[in-house]
Amino acid sequence: MATLNIKDLKPGMILASPIYNLKGVMILGKGIEITRKHLSMLKSWGTLEVDVENLERSEVDALLEETDEETMMAIERELEMRFAAVNESEVMYEIKRIAKKQMIEKILN
Repeated sequence: MATLNIKDLKPGMILASPIYNLKGVMILGKGIEITRKHLSMLKSWGTLEVDVENLERSEVDALLEETDEETMMAIERELEMRFAAVNESEVMYEIKRIAKKQMIEKILN
């Protein structure tokens, strides 16, 4: 399972967990195969990321390897500043990882 940005979703991918709207109502269930229509709906609902099956985290994190060392160091410094006041819990580690991925994607695109 991997968490993907909505722009990285492709038709045929399978949801690894349900997607809920802001009111907590499930809009797409686990195991649903993503279609082009789903992609449009997810964008219109403001969904940012979803969990998909059959992808390893290493595939998603491959973007990180495309970034030069100087840029990576600048991103790391920025994230250390932003996350300095929080405990290094598993949840905060995941939030930091996602923030890092988003920063790299912004630079690459």
